[in-house]
Amino acid sequence: MRPQFKKALIEIKEETKELFDLVAAQVSKALEAIEKRDLALCEEVRVRDDEIDRRVNQLEERAIEVVATQFPVAKDLRLLYSVMLIGVHLERIGDLAFNTATAARTLINLGEVDPGVIEKLLEMGRHSLAIIRGAAEGFEHQNPDAAAALAEKDELVDRYFKEFIKTLGKFAQSEHSLEWYSTVILIARYLERMADQAVDISERVQYWVTGEFYGTE
Repeated sequence: MRPQFKKALIEIKEETKELFDLVAAQVSKALEAIEKRDLALCEEVRVRDDEIDRRVNQLEERAIEVVATQFPVAKDLRLLYSVMLIGVHLERIGDLAFNTATAARTLINLGEVDPGVIEKLLEMGRHSLAIIRGAAEGFEHQNPDAAAALAEKDELVDRYFKEFIKTLGKFAQSEHSLEWYSTVILIARYLERMADQAVDISERVQYWVTGEFYGTE
């Protein structure tokens, strides 16, 4: 492999791993903001969202440049193609973390209505974050089997969300509590979508490594 090309691929992989870390940190901080009822943490997540967008754009431009100048084939071409799509998914997770932080600010301002529900929400969030980190590990270690394993974990997150939908409506006794519970459901939806995006990333890794796109069904 040409030294310049090899160096470019290594740098792109490192940039992608750093982006994974940044996105996971955003999700973790949004959950911490909910747990600690910390408006400052909510704002930190919101402010840093622009950095994710900027770095995703840079990653895409770098991958396109390498494709245009180095003429990669086979697995190397699949890597560059996959990295561009993974960047899109990571940007979406970042946007969902931003949305979570925004909703968390509303939740905090409404006051603590039901601590038990918050604990359940945080538990769901920790599962979603574990799936994101699992997708990052799958990318780093080029593990094509991660997709199936993460899809199984994603089913648990889906069950959490469905349970919220079934039960939370029963507890809304006033306009104030209705807004609070509605915000909880909104955050739960964001967490569910984060997990879905992470599973999609693991499928892209599967394609990169094997040359085949199996999906998870």
